[in-house]
Amino acid sequence: MRDSQYDAPHAALIEPATFAQAQRPLRLVWRHIGTAAHHRNARYRYYTCFSRNRHGRQGCRSDVLRADVLDVAVLESLLATYADTRLVGAAIERWRSRAAQRGSHTASEIRRVEAEISSAESAVRRYYNAFETGRLRKRVSSLELRRWRLG
Repeated sequence: MRDSQYDAPHAALIEPATFAQAQRPLRLVWRHIGTAAHHRNARYRYYTCFSRNRHGRQGCRSDVLRADVLDVAVLESLLATYADTRLVGAAIERWRSRAAQRGSHTASEIRRVEAEISSAESAVRRYYNAFETGRLRKRVSSLELRRWRLG
């Protein structure tokens, strides 16, 4: 569902403080939608506040943002972040360290899930076998008869 949060089955990939810091500038974009205007032979892309787009100027006082300018700014920011090999290397090392710490837990969780899958597959095979041999119909009929007698 929109605006719902769910716990991830893995360690955080980004430190919570870094994630929170990155959210501040993104909040503006999250509430904006991509729109376009056509004038003569040109197409102009921009981002408009969702409420302004839906309800007019009274719905949102935010200015329209030129998509070409915002897109370049976001890409430059991403490139600068990924170009900082020290920062990226530190993030990868933190992730590896956490993964190693959780390795044994992850392995036991994988074994548990595999056992659960195996059990479910066995149950399905038993069901198919009972259905194909006609035992399932007899079992269902016997349960219906019991329910009818008790009912």
